Amino acid sequence: MRKLTSIYILILSTVFFSFTQEKNTGAWEIASKEEVMTVSQKYSEWFLKNLNYKVDINYASYSDHNSATAHDEFSGFYKRNNNNFHTLVMGVNTIQNEKMKLSIDTISRFIVLNNKIAIDQSPVNTKDFSTLLDNAKSIKKQKTNTGEIIYRIDFKPNALYSAYEFKINSKGLLVLMKYYYSKELKDETPSGSIVKGKPRLEVSFNNYQTNVSFNYENDFSEKKYLREEGKKIVLNNKYKNFELKDYRFSEKK
Repeated sequence: MRKLTSIYILILSTVFFSFTQEKNTGAWEIASKEEVMTVSQKYSEWFLKNLNYKVDINYASYSDHNSATAHDEFSGFYKRNNNNFHTLVMGVNTIQNEKMKLSIDTISRFIVLNNKIAIDQSPVNTKDFSTLLDNAKSIKKQKTNTGEIIYRIDFKPNALYSAYEFKINSKGLLVLMKYYYSKELKDETPSGSIVKGKPRLEVSFNNYQTNVSFNYENDFSEKKYLREEGKKIVLNNKYKNFELKDYRFSEKK
């Protein structure tokens, strides 16, 4: 499933499985675009307005829309402390501190350096999401026995998604996202058989924490991975065989 994993990493590089299956108590009801945008903006604001937090984020990829067994599962997180952040997404650590932004891909074995960016990150870009909703075939919602609400958007034929679901809890926080992809993919299993299917990706959000006492050296420092010797960047021994790509540029003052 390496091909699927690479696609998921590419898609999730612009955003951010383990959830308890529960019985849905209500029938599906029609929902409006305005309602979906309102609840999406609410959970997005939590990520944008809080300056110190940690959220555990887990990922599971499936070979088709209905399979119950994941092909790949990854545990990750998002940590933020003011303008510092650290994410772990499918084997890729991305860290930003007062010096730089760096991404460490432990699967493909490379490290990328970039200039710092303004922190404006939430799981969903509301502008892009609004555009997606314009292509919706149907929008509906369903309440669970725990007070959570599931929203499902089925799309008109397109090259990216057949459908998208997300779940919010009673506080309006994001619990789960499900992406149902449109394009059928083929992949080879370890046994040599060929698997065909339209993949599904599930991303769950757990253990929301605020006012966290972070350890800067462990959570946001680049020194675990590299060091500066004059104007030269030197990778530490554990990462010396990684490919280094430095895309930083001098900023005008």
